[in-house]
Amino acid sequence: MNFPTIFFKITSIKKDVMKIFQKIFFTVFLFIGITANAQDPQFSQFYANPLLLNPAFAGSAGCSRMAINLRSQWPNIPENYKTVSISYDSNLDSINSGFGFNYIYDVAGNTLFTHMFNAFYAYNIRCSENFIIKPALNFGMGFKSIDGSKFTPPVSFSSVNYFNVGAGVLLAYKNYTGGFAIDHLNEPDEGFESKSRLPMKFTAHASCLFNKNNKLKITPIIIFQKQLHFEELISMLLFNVTNIKFGAGCRTGFETPDCLIAMIGFRNNIISIGYSYDYTISKLSSANGGSHEISCIYKFNCKNKPVSFIVIPENY
Repeated sequence: MNFPTIFFKITSIKKDVMKIFQKIFFTVFLFIGITANAQDPQFSQFYANPLLLNPAFAGSAGCSRMAINLRSQWPNIPENYKTVSISYDSNLDSINSGFGFNYIYDVAGNTLFTHMFNAFYAYNIRCSENFIIKPALNFGMGFKSIDGSKFTPPVSFSSVNYFNVGAGVLLAYKNYTGGFAIDHLNEPDEGFESKSRLPMKFTAHASCLFNKNNKLKITPIIIFQKQLHFEELISMLLFNVTNIKFGAGCRTGFETPDCLIAMIGFRNNIISIGYSYDYTISKLSSANGGSHEISCIYKFNCKNKPVSFIVIPENY
């Protein structure tokens, strides 16, 4: 057997092995992607995306508010996870109500695509000068699809859509704010070939704003989330010195730590811009490259209205 023949056979075997590897990789990726997507997209700058944290935050700024959040998770992994969130909410004094809208686009591995649209309504119950209760509801639609051309050989999957229902309540007393929310109350089916229920997500959060003086504000935050077997606890300490905001915190499970979070940005009474970085401290730390996140909040139509209708972590 001459050398060209041997070389051709080796090359052919190598191509066959690569095709098998690609099929295994994308099959595993598909399984992981669908399983991971059963958990909702996560943000580290939670209070820069208030409607996603709790629907009862709708109208909490006292005026109109736009929020944009961009997150790139695990950038060292090819075709990593990317999430975009765009929100709008406002307060209607005439009917003691807040309303809002949110759109989320999430892509995993440039293969699994998710679009989510939600509408929010919250009712303001002022129990006293310093105590407010806000129950809320949210309704929406989710759309999910898979790009089968990424598989070798290509596969075809039909897209799926589902209806979503959530609820929440917010309590604000002086400088203290706390709340509880449940999303996916109806546990919608998001499966492609068979039933795959999106499990309910439970969120509890609490924060307090300490005004040390006109220039320094300190806000401790704690958030607990549970979705099926996934549980996490996020604790952060935020500072606002004049117009500069910064802070640090950590996200952890009850068995293993996940990441450390650092945030810095700028804010005034109208606009707030922040950048945060998640440094992974789990076993994946050397491979994934952490996570980058950018947020921007813009308030408008605030004439003759309070800067903050409900005290929320203004350091965000």
